[in-house]
Amino acid sequence: MEQYYDFFLRQKITTQQDFQKAISISQKANASVEATLIKHFQVTKEAIGKFLSAFYNCQFIEYNPKMSRADHLFTTLNRSRLLNECWVPLSCDENRIVVLVDDPSDTKKIAIIKDALQTDGINFAVGIKEDVEAFINQFFDQIEIFDLVSAAEAGKRPIEVAEIVDIMFSEAYRQGASDIHFESLESVKKERILFWMDGEYREYMTVPDDVATDILKRIKSMANLDVDDRRLSKIAYIKFRRDNLPEFRLTITTCPTENLREAVFLKIPTAGDPADLEKGGSHPDQRH
Repeated sequence: MEQYYDFFLRQKITTQQDFQKAISISQKANASVEATLIKHFQVTKEAIGKFLSAFYNCQFIEYNPKMSRADHLFTTLNRSRLLNECWVPLSCDENRIVVLVDDPSDTKKIAIIKDALQTDGINFAVGIKEDVEAFINQFFDQIEIFDLVSAAEAGKRPIEVAEIVDIMFSEAYRQGASDIHFESLESVKKERILFWMDGEYREYMTVPDDVATDILKRIKSMANLDVDDRRLSKIAYIKFRRDNLPEFRLTITTCPTENLREAVFLKIPTAGDPADLEKGGSHPDQRH
């Protein structure tokens, strides 16, 4: 660890005084020193990435909410184990697996990873602890919501509405979506759930009408709205918190439409934008 600190200070990314302060803050907040420097001391993630790549002599990979999981790599893995050990497989190319880890020099951890994946064909990349955790939570949220919706569609078990809504809100925040929108597909009796990202709507998932109705009732209930009243336009708020995310506030807007249907829009603050926790905002291109 001393070698790590000495190498960091030689890069002149920040002062020794700020570095020591970051260590103290990170220990109290159970955060990484790197994330603390970025959040509190105006050190860029690019500078941190260059340092980590040089120190560990491997690629630095930062969190990307658009990255899809490689399903076959997760068949024997679970969320709690990966969060505890702080590593995650990202992709598999030409029989080599790319694994993101917070400390590629930890020989014990490397041996554990190789044993878990049952291969030596691994390219290790380094990431900030919080970014590794974000990938893990994203991938397992994707798996869980797919399983929940699929089971409900197949009639295998009752719809787990509360869990679906929690995962959907978490994914929207983590991916940097500013809005969640429900779009009716009347011809197939389904609803598309869309995230507004990078100036366009992107499909998050499609669910049957009855599942969508239960989801919307759950959302309205969280905002203390009458779940059966579709006659009037309303604006309300939801305070949301999940273990792996900071608390944030969503703005819900409901509008009556034809055939006694209802358009529902959710405004969500983007990740890392605490100022948006207490303000509303307009919705882009609201449509239904």
